[in-house]
Amino acid sequence: MKINQEFTFREFTKNKKILISDLEKLSAQKLFELTVENNSLIINTLNKSLHKNFLFFFEDKKSNFHLLINKIEFLNFIILFSAIFFTLTKRNLVTSIHYKIFEDILKCETLYHLEINNADKDFFKNFIINRVQTYENIKLSNFATFVKSNFYTFSGEIENMSNNKVNNLLDMLINTKLQIQKINFN
Repeated sequence: MKINQEFTFREFTKNKKILISDLEKLSAQKLFELTVENNSLIINTLNKSLHKNFLFFFEDKKSNFHLLINKIEFLNFIILFSAIFFTLTKRNLVTSIHYKIFEDILKCETLYHLEINNADKDFFKNFIINRVQTYENIKLSNFATFVKSNFYTFSGEIENMSNNKVNNLLDMLINTKLQIQKINFN
């Protein structure tokens, strides 16, 4: 049985724990096969979202939401959001509204809204959500390399944007409409 609903990116992540698994099964080629059009990973990510803006998931008995398809596209949204927040923080532009958005999408106190179920889950939490470690000069898995590469690519593109453009990008991202299909296994 499928239940279809439409949410913004922010509405979908708020007050939920979203689990993404089986990423270690993806090869480096699969992770990096995103073709970058217009020399912009941001434009490419947002354009793909217009065509692949549907997510299938199931909810387990603990009310965790398991993402079934479009995992890489969803992760790129999370990585892009982190890069935007990182840039706003560097520029001392983070407001209480930004913190509330951060809490809704990534982490509220000790609740992480997204969990990667593979060996790189601590890397993902520290590098993308908490921004506490840079992981320089150590061998990274294909997935960790993908995350780090996309974060720095997004950050580089955002760095050249005006403050107004960064805030507009954030607004566009958090208000992107997602078609959510919940699958019940009854």
